[in-house]
Amino acid sequence: MKNLGKIILLTLGLSLFSTSLMSFTNASAATVNNGAPKELKGTWITKVKKLSKTLRVKDSLYQRSIWYVGKNSTDESGLFYQTKTKPASMFNAESSGANKGLTYTKSGNTYYLNSKGDDNYFHYKAKLLNNRKIKLYFSSDKNVKKWHYNGEYYKQSTKLIHFTTNTKIKD
Repeated sequence: MKNLGKIILLTLGLSLFSTSLMSFTNASAATVNNGAPKELKGTWITKVKKLSKTLRVKDSLYQRSIWYVGKNSTDESGLFYQTKTKPASMFNAESSGANKGLTYTKSGNTYYLNSKGDDNYFHYKAKLLNNRKIKLYFSSDKNVKKWHYNGEYYKQSTKLIHFTTNTKIKD
C-alpha cells in the first residue's frame, strides 16, 4: 500500500511538471500574425548616403533608401541624388516591386516580417529602437541563413508616401 501511494505521488508530480513545462514551451513559441504590425506600418527612410561607384544609377552620387510597410505587403525603393546639398534634387526613384502574404512574429522589440513576390522571398528583421527609428536587416533566402544590414531608418509617416521632387522629407 505504501508503494502504491509513492507511485501515485510520483506520477502526479511528473504529470504536473510536464504540464507546466509544456505551458512554458508553448508560451515562449513565437506567434505568427497575418499582415503588418501597427508599429511598423507606414513609410521609413534613411539619411542620405554616399554611393560607391559600383552602386551608382546614372550620375547619382547619393541615395536615400525607403521602406514601405502596408497592411499586407512591403516594398523598397531608392531616391537618387546628384548632390548632397539641401534641398537635394531627386532625379530618379526605383522600386523593387511589392510582395504579398505578409506575416510577422515578434520577439522583444524585434519584428520578423516575411512575404513572397513571384519566386522571390522577402524577409525583414526590424529592431524597433523607438517609435521613430529602426535598424533594418534583409534576407532573400528561402530559409534565412544570413541577415544583410540595411541601416537605420526613420519614420516619415504612418501612411505610404509617394515621393516626388516636391516631397518634404523629415530629417
